[in-house]
Parts: sequence; structure tokens; C-alpha cells
Amino acid sequence: MGSVDPERDTQARDVYEHVRLGDFDALRSSMTDAANANTTDEQLQSMREYAALDTPSETRVLSWQWNTTSDLSAYEVVHEYDHQQKVVQFSALMVRQGEGPWLVERVHINHFSPAEAALTAFTLQGKTPLHYGVLALAVLAPLFCLFTAVVAGWRRRWVWMIVSLFGVGQLTLNWATGAAEFHVAQFALLGAGYAKGPGALDPWIILVALPIPALLFWLFRGWRPKKPKAGKVSGADHPTAATPD
Repeated sequence: MGSVDPERDTQARDVYEHVRLGDFDALRSSMTDAANANTTDEQLQSMREYAALDTPSETRVLSWQWNTTSDLSAYEVVHEYDHQQKVVQFSALMVRQGEGPWLVERVHINHFSPAEAALTAFTLQGKTPLHYGVLALAVLAPLFCLFTAVVAGWRRRWVWMIVSLFGVGQLTLNWATGAAEFHVAQFALLGAGYAKGPGALDPWIILVALPIPALLFWLFRGWRPKKPKAGKVSGADHPTAATPD
């Protein structure tokens, strides 16, 4: 995916600063004619109320998207700003005609409190048995896969050693809401993982795959030593005939 364009990133941050500080003249000078015509001062003031007066303590890029046609380019950047009393998400869509300057076509702003952001934090307090069960499985499944692969390698069962590292199916659990889904046609290395988006409201997602190949290894007694192949008998089992004097 690459990284965000530094110039568009800076421009989007400047747009937020114009909104936050109420510098509407500077904001309008960076907007397209259509955006200026469709945006009233009352709307700009309403957007400013969603922002915060204090300087953000941290800024994150949540996402960016770039599209281009023969004569029009569009670039949208979404930032998240941490303030003392609120967290603000701000998106700016910038467009350019041909080789002209980049101008702001649309902005969108939303905010929420730190308490709302804390609801998606990873914590063990107040969770259901499903949470604890999935978390335990997410810890034990990789260990079981690794242990099985080591035993399979020790017994020189190379196919088992490889397939034991994978889990089949995938259970996903939203740690914040407890919503769970199971997908059959999925494979995962070591049978577990986790994911979280960059935003403060993005929940932790726990992913667990069933270690079925590792279970089958033990069910079919793959841990037992291999039997010697037929026909391979040591010379000691065939005494040589005595040579006559």
C-alpha cells in the first residue's frame, strides 16, 4: 500500500488547523469554487465546534486513498487527533485538475470522548466466558502446533511437521463487543493471531484457527517411531556360510 503522500498529509493537517482555529478565510482560499459555493459560514462554525481549541497531543494517519483519471486527481486523508477532552477524526478530500494546484473539495469531522475510546481497549475485566475461552485458545493453539511440529520432525514425519503448523477454519472475536464469527474456508499459520486498526475506536480482533492437522497427528499416532521398511535387514541377520577348508 505504500505510505501517505507527505504533501497531501501536510495539506490535510493544515486544513484541520484552519478549522480548529477558526481561520475560515485561509480555509476558503484552499477550497474549490464548488466547495466554497456549497459551504456556509454557519457550517464552518459548526465544524469548528466539533474540533478542540487545545493543540492535539498526538496525530495519527488512519487511512488515505488516491484516485486519478485523465484530467482529475483526488486524494483523501483521514487523521485522528488526541485532545485533552476529546478525540477528533477529520478527513479532507483534495482534488486537482490537470497540473493545477491541489484544492480542498470536501471535509468531514467527527469526535468522541476518551471514555468512548476506552471501551475498545484490551482489558480482562468484565468479559464473558467466551472471551476467556477464545483468548486461552489463541495462546494454546500456537504452542500446540509448534510442539506437534517438533515431535513430527523428531520422528522424521516431514509432511506432518509442515501441516501441523497450520490451523483450519477461523474464529474471529471482537474483544469490545463480544461478537464472534466463524469462517470455514480459512487457513492460518500457527492457528492464532490478532488485529487492531490504527483508530482509537478500532477494536481488538482475536483470530483463532482450529489446530486440526496437529490433532490428527496425535489421533493417528504419528508420534510413534516409523517401522523399518521391508527388505532392509542388517547383515547380522544373515550368517554367512562357512567356507570349506
